[in-house]
Amino acid sequence: MSNQITLTKPKSIYTILSEITGYPYSTCYAILKGQRSANSKAGQAIMQSYEAIKEEYKLCNN
Repeated sequence: MSNQITLTKPKSIYTILSEITGYPYSTCYAILKGQRSANSKAGQAIMQSYEAIKEEYKLCNN
């Protein structure tokens, strides 16, 4: 029997937001980088998800 360890590259915040919101990676990237307005429906959904992720991260690391 052999033990196998599979290493995976951590997902970027843009990939995670894309998976959560259903918007493309490029849209998530542009909104977080300030290249697109966060006032759109997509922008609001992405920013709300981003804020929730940041809050969860703080709770898990305290």
